[in-house]
Amino acid sequence: MSAPKLSFPEHTTNLLATRTKSKSPKGSSDGVAKNDVTPTKSRTFIRKINHKETDVLISSNGVRHNYEKVVRTYKPDGHYNDCPSRALGDGATTLFVAIRKMTDEKKTAFFSENEFEIIVDLRDISFKNELPDSVTDGVMEREIGDILWFMESLGPEFPKLAKKIVIALYLPVTPLWKGSIKNEVLAVQESPASELVRYLVNHLSSFVAIEQLRIILHVQYHAEDRYGLEHRNLAILAPFYELAFQDWKLLWQNESRSRAVSVTKHHLGALNKYLLITKDSA
Repeated sequence: MSAPKLSFPEHTTNLLATRTKSKSPKGSSDGVAKNDVTPTKSRTFIRKINHKETDVLISSNGVRHNYEKVVRTYKPDGHYNDCPSRALGDGATTLFVAIRKMTDEKKTAFFSENEFEIIVDLRDISFKNELPDSVTDGVMEREIGDILWFMESLGPEFPKLAKKIVIALYLPVTPLWKGSIKNEVLAVQESPASELVRYLVNHLSSFVAIEQLRIILHVQYHAEDRYGLEHRNLAILAPFYELAFQDWKLLWQNESRSRAVSVTKHHLGALNKYLLITKDSA
C-alpha cells in the first residue's frame, strides 16, 4: 500500500517547531565558548513514524497513531540528539483522553484530515463452514468485537467527522473448490468470514462524512493454486455495495507484491456478475 501524502493535521500546530537559543557565554564573541559541548538550541516537531502506513491504524490489538513528537537538541559541533515520544499517546484509552481534551475545532481537524485504516484479520476464519460453531464464534467475537470497541473508544465524533477510511481485509487461504462458480460464490457469501465483514459494514453505515474509501484485499493461496485474484476473493465484498457511499477504490495484494495494486476492470466486471448471481439466488 502506498504511503499517504504526509501532511501535519491542524491539531498538531501547537507542537510544531520552535527554536530557542542558548545564552552566549561570557568571553565568547561568536556565542559558543571554546570546548563547550553543551546543547545550544533545540526544536520540537511532529513527524510520521512509518511513511508506508496510514495516519491512524485500528485493529483487534488496539489503536495506533502513526505520528510522534520529536525534541531535537543540537550541539555546537553540528551533531544532534532526537528524543521521540508519541504525539497523542499510544493505545485507545490514552488516545481517547487526548481527543476528549481537544477543542471542537481540533477534533474536526483530527478526524477529517487523518486517514484511518481498519485492519480486519480473517486468516483464522474460514471461507467454509468447517469449524465448530463455538470455535468460529469465539474467533469472530475477538476480532470484530475488539475492532468495534476500539473504533467506538475514539469517541462519537469519529463516525460523524472521519472523511478518509481504509479497510484492509486479510483473507483466509483460498479454498480449492471444484464446484460451479455460482456455488463457490454462494459458499463465500454464507461463510463466517463474510459474516464478519457484514458486521463491519453495518457499523460503517453510520459514517456520514466519508469522502475517500479504499478497500485492500490481502490474498493468500494454497501452494497448488497461485494464480491471481479470483472470484471467490471478490465475493466477500458484496456487503460493501450496501453502503450509501459507493465511490470506493478496490485494491489487492499478495505475498509476491510489495504494494497493493488496483483491481482491474475485468475483475470489477466479474464482481458485478457475481453479485447478480447471489441476488438471483436469494
